[in-house]
Amino acid sequence: MQPSSPPLIARTIDTRTLIPARVHPDAIWVSQRLVSVAGAHLRYCVMRDTACPFHVHAESPECFFVLSGTRHVDTAAGTVAVQPGQLCEVPPGLEPRVRVEGEATLLVLDGLGPQS
Repeated sequence: MQPSSPPLIARTIDTRTLIPARVHPDAIWVSQRLVSVAGAHLRYCVMRDTACPFHVHAESPECFFVLSGTRHVDTAAGTVAVQPGQLCEVPPGLEPRVRVEGEATLLVLDGLGPQS
């Protein structure tokens, strides 16, 4: 008789319990990894009045979904304001800077691997 495998269970994550801004009143950027699958990472982020420097994801895209606030993506071609409910994909090789005026909460997916 073979040992039985444990049953597969879907996992839920209550985002109301994740790094709320009130827990980190002085933080300008807080990120919590929710899950990793096949090298890709889904993170929950809160950003406040901050900008990251221009940078490149050479091998893979970075995607983010804005839950609240507005995240600005600055590139040599201009700026895109990503609003709540919008998904933005930054393709590999593009050199963006992301910034937030005020506060924004978002889901970030990165490490997707090379695009085919």
